[in-house]
Formats: sequence, C-alpha cells, structure tokens
Amino acid sequence: RLQRPHQTPRSIYRKIPRKGNCNMHIKQQQGLSLLELLITLVVLAIILSISLPGLQRIQQANALSSFSAELVNFIRFTRHQALARGKRITMCPLDESQNCTKVWAKQISVFEDLDGNRKLDPKDRLMKVLEIPDQIDLNWRGVGAGRSLHFNGRGITSISNGTFRLGVKTNEQRRHVIVSRLGKVKIKKVTQPTK
Repeated sequence: RLQRPHQTPRSIYRKIPRKGNCNMHIKQQQGLSLLELLITLVVLAIILSISLPGLQRIQQANALSSFSAELVNFIRFTRHQALARGKRITMCPLDESQNCTKVWAKQISVFEDLDGNRKLDPKDRLMKVLEIPDQIDLNWRGVGAGRSLHFNGRGITSISNGTFRLGVKTNEQRRHVIVSRLGKVKIKKVTQPTK
C-alpha cells in the first residue's frame, strides 16, 4: 500500500497523549529542604575558606605592583623637574618640622631644595606628594644619610643613589626599586626566604 509523503508510518511512532489525556503524575518540587540548604551553605563556606587566602595574596601582589609603578613614576617626575628647572629637587618623607626623615611612611614629598639642607623651607616650593598605603612597607637605603633622594640640575643623584625596598607587611613578596647615579630607575622582584 502506498502512503502519502506527509504521513508517517504508525509502527515507527507511538501516539503522543495530549495534555488532558496524560496519566503520568509529575511531582512538582516546591523548593529546597532545610537539609539541602544547610549542606549547600557548608560546601560554600568550605570553598570560601580555601580560596580566601589565595585571593588576599593576589590583592596584596596587585597593591605592591601598583605602588611600585607609582613610586617609579614619582622618582621620574622628581628627576624631570630637576632637569626642566635646572635646580636641586629633593624627594623625602617630611617630619612635623618639615625636615627629611628616615621614616618612609604615610607620604613622600617632592620639593625644590634651593639651599640643599634637606628641609622644606618657606622659600622652597612643594611640588608633589605621594601617599604610601598602610599595607606597604617602604625603606630607602642609599649612599649618604639615607633620608632623601635628590637630583641636581643635570638630573644626576650625585651621592644619593640607592634602593627602595618595598613589601606588603603580611606577605613575603618584595620589590626593589633601584635608582642609579645617573637617575635611571628599574624594578626588581625579590623573593624573601620564609623564616
């Protein structure tokens, strides 16, 4: 017997019941049970406790990298100002009496140091200030007193070349920002040995 092309043979497909004729009972889910919810919360807490220290290390590494780049730009700004003005420009943290101090915390100032006394006198001009984040540990070790970095009018550090040592207070990650006598700046990643 020949069938029309738009019809399918009855033996291949069974008749699909219509919505009203369906005898199957489907259980409708109302939501999560209390036990399922507690298990989900415990699993989520375990995952968070495992991943949180890793996320903190990533955040600290980003903060260290970001501040290292800011410090390099700040040093380059200081050198550029010395070259552009042909004057001695000093970069250092200032204490309450506006003297350069060895404690590199809170903020670093750049100013014209016309008489070279490493002090922001009334005749000197403050040019820029860089805030140091609380989580960053910063030390300067340079030739001379170690209280400041200064560039003469030719952009040379003369006797204050050295290394800034940066780190995150709660982490072993460190960076060194090295300043040469000619005023060139480079960043070096340092891995501190665990104690």
